[in-house]
Amino acid sequence: MRHRNPATIPAVLFLASSLGAQVAFPESEPNNSKSASTSVVCMTAGDFLTGTTAGTSTGASDTSILSADYYRVKTCPLPAGIYRHRLAITTAGPAGHVGTILGRDVVNLPPPTILTNEVALQSSTPTSSPASFVQWYGFGRGEELYYRITGTASTLAPYQVALSTAPVPVVAVPDVFLAGTITITTEGQGHSTDTELHVYDAALVPIPGFANDDTPAALPGGGSQFQSTLQRAFAPGTYYLLLSAFNLADDRLTGADDAFLSGDVLDFPDAVLTSNTTTGSNVSFAITDTSGTRVYPAALPASPYEILWFQITVGPAWSVTPYCFGDASGPGCPCANNGLTGRGCANSVNGFGAQLAGVGVPSVGADTFVLQGSGMPNGSVLYFQGTTAIQTIFGDGQRCAGGTVVRLGPKTNVGGASQYPVGLDLPVSVKGGVAAGDVRRYQAWYRDSAVFCTTSLFNLSNGVSVIWGP
Repeated sequence: MRHRNPATIPAVLFLASSLGAQVAFPESEPNNSKSASTSVVCMTAGDFLTGTTAGTSTGASDTSILSADYYRVKTCPLPAGIYRHRLAITTAGPAGHVGTILGRDVVNLPPPTILTNEVALQSSTPTSSPASFVQWYGFGRGEELYYRITGTASTLAPYQVALSTAPVPVVAVPDVFLAGTITITTEGQGHSTDTELHVYDAALVPIPGFANDDTPAALPGGGSQFQSTLQRAFAPGTYYLLLSAFNLADDRLTGADDAFLSGDVLDFPDAVLTSNTTTGSNVSFAITDTSGTRVYPAALPASPYEILWFQITVGPAWSVTPYCFGDASGPGCPCANNGLTGRGCANSVNGFGAQLAGVGVPSVGADTFVLQGSGMPNGSVLYFQGTTAIQTIFGDGQRCAGGTVVRLGPKTNVGGASQYPVGLDLPVSVKGGVAAGDVRRYQAWYRDSAVFCTTSLFNLSNGVSVIWGP
């Protein structure tokens, strides 16, 4: 049996991709059980397993051609990402070989317990497309699993099982969700697909307990359906939602509140698969945070064993972040009139530039948010809101807030400073028409009547970006 030296992996990968290099991994008898499996270290796309079997026996003493062949397959490391690996039987001659990915049984004793006895998580069929394949997903970390191949009385010729690998597309969910309690569900979305969902962290590692097969009895739809609901506290960050049909298996137990606690698992970390051959089914889902519910249509592809991958962004419940500074870190100020970091471009009375700050809490339910401008000439100023962040030369400064613009209100600078709101002004959330979870950009646009830089006679502060909370 041939093994790769991990130190030569980059060169081997290059050869395999550029020259079509392949490595054969022959069986090593006896290999009729997990404990006696043939070890395959660093298998890459194009490599193949080979051996001979004409039966299904797994008896400890059976080393004949009638015994099943077991492999412990470990893929070569790859750049960090999501990959779909397939092992497909490509043997010429009589059909009859069956390839199976093995895992471990889970029983709810209680508590749920992972047993040592093996279970079949996927088994190949000659009618699939491609024929006779099994597949799993990994993340470039050299994932491993147990693979078994069996035969029949007619499968006397050596088999060949080839590995293929492909990167997996991820769908970015377009909304930003507010940190705190978030609910992800396939309940009530116009379908009855038996779904399962898991959530992984930004490093593509499963979060313990962030998995659900059947909706908990305490949540809407729980106890009577086979759909899924995961309700957890999410901190700000990036997450990955894995969505498929039951059984979705990695090496972890499901959430403690799952209405079905006995889903089988894989033997090793860093791999995940689904046992289900369901194709094309509706698996639409909804996500609810403290700002409301959003619905996302989704359907499984037309091939079996597929998992859908979604990237979810969770932001803080609210945030205020200055941006777009006149310090040459961006496009630069129009007359090299750069200000200091945290401020806009220099003006005729302040070489540091005007500064806009956001103070208070930007909450649509209890808005105390105030925009405070300073470092400006005395005179008129307009506080305004935009929906997108930009940074482009405008007058003697830079415009930072674009998209759909709302004029919050004009003010008069005294001592170079002013603010919005003040007195009977409407709160920023009301005047700006914002909702919880909205991201808005703010800026102060002020008059600078001295011929200081361009002939425009106006300048702007830095920008302030706000995520509005509930």
